[in-house]
Amino acid sequence: MDKEKLFEELLGGKEVNIFTKMSLAKDPSTPAKVLEKLANDEDKWIRVELAKNPNTPPELLVMLADDEKYEVRLSAGRNPNTPENILIKLSQDEPRVRTAVANNPSTPIDILEKLAFYDKDIYVREAAITNSSIPVNVLEKLSQDENINIRGAVARNPKTPSNILEKLANDKDMYVRKCVAENENTPSKILDKLADDIFSGIRAEVGRNKNTSPETLSKLSNDEDWWVKSCVSSNPNTPSEIMDRLLQDKDILIRTKVANESKNSNTSSSKQKKSVNPSM
Repeated sequence: MDKEKLFEELLGGKEVNIFTKMSLAKDPSTPAKVLEKLANDEDKWIRVELAKNPNTPPELLVMLADDEKYEVRLSAGRNPNTPENILIKLSQDEPRVRTAVANNPSTPIDILEKLAFYDKDIYVREAAITNSSIPVNVLEKLSQDENINIRGAVARNPKTPSNILEKLANDKDMYVRKCVAENENTPSKILDKLADDIFSGIRAEVGRNKNTSPETLSKLSNDEDWWVKSCVSSNPNTPSEIMDRLLQDKDILIRTKVANESKNSNTSSSKQKKSVNPSM
């Protein structure tokens, strides 16, 4: 059906099936008048999709933030276009909604700090700490928090400076060190040190991290733990000579995994070449 005709039918009060309305609610190109109509729909999941829509007008987001269903308020709290005063209001809602606000990059800094330091729910605190907008001075203070989940959240934030990551890489708790190893921006120098950690789960994350140096990947490819070697084989930056060596590994599971990955890689490369040169 023509979209314009569909809009006319919906605005004219004609019954439209729920799947069509759901599609319209999430479509950024849907006109504001149609979105306004959908904001009053009795089905909460349509209102949820509307609250997620990046082009939903602020005045509708204000209305949706007062919805009786927490799922709708949660989606409004997650939308970067929700007005600041509404995000402030939602930061006092139930934990699931506060978590959405804590994840929102548009949430005011003072609210993020409040949630990160003082919220009673650990998941809300973690969400605020891993928010890309959280100030570095807050990360520095919270890196000394007594709760391992809080220190782990600091270690997971891609914005955490290397000097803080280096300190957390020496944390007494393995979970915090593992979070450092998982961080996509952890420098190779820190990863080199974590590659010697006593816990295999941490060494595995180092083997998986794209910042890990070829020298460290080579060392980990000889690790006694199967999972560590498996993560090295999955790392797209692992040199071909290391992959060749893993193909000869004593563990049949490793040999099989590497052989399958090599096969899939070759198949993918072949398809790409054919798409570039259709005559092949």
